[in-house]
Amino acid sequence: MSPVSQTAVLTRRNLLHVWTDPQQLIGMTIQPLMFLLLFVYVFGGAIAGSSRAYIQFVLPGLVVQGVGFWSAQTAIGLNADFQRGLIDRFRSLPIARSAVVAGRIVADVLRTAWGTVITVAAGLAFGFRPHASAAGAVAAFGLVLAWGFALSWLMAFLGVALRSAETVQTAGFLLIMPLGFASSVFAPASSMPGWLQAFVRANPVTVVTDAVRGLIGGGPAGRPLLESAAWLAGLTAVSWALTIQRYRARLFLPHSPPVGSRGPSPGDRMTRTDSTGSGPSAAYPCGTSLAHCAAWPAPISVSSPRRPTRARPLVTSMCSVTPGPWAGERWP
Repeated sequence: MSPVSQTAVLTRRNLLHVWTDPQQLIGMTIQPLMFLLLFVYVFGGAIAGSSRAYIQFVLPGLVVQGVGFWSAQTAIGLNADFQRGLIDRFRSLPIARSAVVAGRIVADVLRTAWGTVITVAAGLAFGFRPHASAAGAVAAFGLVLAWGFALSWLMAFLGVALRSAETVQTAGFLLIMPLGFASSVFAPASSMPGWLQAFVRANPVTVVTDAVRGLIGGGPAGRPLLESAAWLAGLTAVSWALTIQRYRARLFLPHSPPVGSRGPSPGDRMTRTDSTGSGPSAAYPCGTSLAHCAAWPAPISVSSPRRPTRARPLVTSMCSVTPGPWAGERWP
């Protein structure tokens, strides 16, 4: 299989989690509606004089801001895969390293598309009226998906670099909140204090929001589009490089054996003991088989012919049920 086919398979796996877990689907549908109702009908009258007038201004920004919150699922999902040991199982498969991360990101971009459709459909029902051609609407939708793709790579880096789910959630919140609210999503930058305007105008959320507003509302969108393209290209390239580098480093991070233990050496025999502790189920020379993921985890012990009475534990992330080498195998 090519890396593209592998990414497609893993994308399907991540999407199946949504269809088999109704809570995720409900959350993806309810959250955009809650944001739209709260911000339009709570702040609309105070900011724009009426909710109907405010929704024309705020809807594009809510879509862009919502992408930031939805992309946080990339970080949480990748981190959970590491914590559950799923990534360790993928290590034993002959697949591209980037396919695991890319499959997660593509699935999350499709979730972003679903949230965007729900938000715009609800906005149309509440009185939002676009003033752009069909081409402008399609371009705005594509820009939102590109924004989601770039942010997902950034969130993927957080999910791979940070160790615990709590830390990932905190880091994602601290990143998305200031970018989302210190922007032109809810109010024009010109209405803010001078010291804040410099940050707001340089904020990528502001740049993408202004571009989407111009495309949907029929206003000027040339400069915001160019600035958005620069931000998205740079953010994607940097986040992609950092994510893949950190993913590979964490994937092949050596395990720390107990004090006094050692790794296998030529002549040792590796014995796999099943998880129920019922006794050895396979014994074969070390290095003759790549660990497969069928029955991971299971305790591993290594005994040396040089020290037959001192079998020492070996800490490893994988084990093999069916011995048999395949091309490109390595000791994990």
